[in-house]
Amino acid sequence: MYNIKLILILLNINRLGKKTINKILEKGVPENTDSQKILDFLNKNKLEIKRIPNVNIEDIELAKKKCNDIIKKCDRYNIKMITILDNDFPQKLRNIEDNPLLLYYKGNLECIKENKALAIVGTREPTLHGQKIAYRLGHIISENKFVVISGLAIGCDKFAHLGCIENNGKTVAVMPCGLDVVYPKENTELFERILENDGCIISEYSPGKKIFKNQFVERDRLQSALSLGVLVVETKVNSGTFHTINYAFNQKKIVGCYRHNTKYINQESVKGNLKLLKDSRVMEIYDENSLKKYIKKLEEYNTNVKYKKKEIYIQGKFEL
Repeated sequence: MYNIKLILILLNINRLGKKTINKILEKGVPENTDSQKILDFLNKNKLEIKRIPNVNIEDIELAKKKCNDIIKKCDRYNIKMITILDNDFPQKLRNIEDNPLLLYYKGNLECIKENKALAIVGTREPTLHGQKIAYRLGHIISENKFVVISGLAIGCDKFAHLGCIENNGKTVAVMPCGLDVVYPKENTELFERILENDGCIISEYSPGKKIFKNQFVERDRLQSALSLGVLVVETKVNSGTFHTINYAFNQKKIVGCYRHNTKYINQESVKGNLKLLKDSRVMEIYDENSLKKYIKKLEEYNTNVKYKKKEIYIQGKFEL
């Protein structure tokens, strides 16, 4: 509980951002979560880390109150937490730019530790054909023993999750809100089915936190980071799907994109695919054989990838 309390307190100190907290954690941790100990610890590191704001005891006491309120809400809604200070925090999340410091979760946490995972993403307004393709991809990917990662949104996300679940596969939903609510509400049954099928629901956001537009973009980096690749079903040219794609490129993931039959190319939800398929970094998926090649490339990448370990202070010692 020390790790959780410390990270929650730091995250709730006014003007103390995640990047600064990361820098602080490279230096060590305070002996305990006593307010004076935390204040002394911050002041000690302020000489080296200029971005640490001026903080007083009252700021820390307020942060501790918020921390306790969050823990109570998590207990009420059966939400669990894992922090970057914990040994079993996934390495693939530690070393990305703007890495999360704490994750809230429900269900089987082992799903997010599994390297063999693929994000299936796309528009909230797919064609009927797009819905069928998302479902089929979720089914085939899980058949190949991959965890399916998506965002529980209506449209492509929903059908990718369903295709996986109905093949008894494991799937992870990365949420843009606290886990005390289901967003969107109409996917409440899907939310429950993911958990019943030994999947996992995760979020960076505490229960009770309001949903802001930036949170949808922020969660996209986690969908990519948890996966070996990102597979696009359907997307509009200016869709938020491109945030996930750009994170995938930056994180050196393998991007695939479904190529539609020519009769669909005038659909708005397909025009982003046409744009994406012009990029030489993108693998074209159009039939079972091309999907097999994509899966093979993912498996080769999984064999060769080595996640660079980030130096972090864990349970009284530096772990390299």
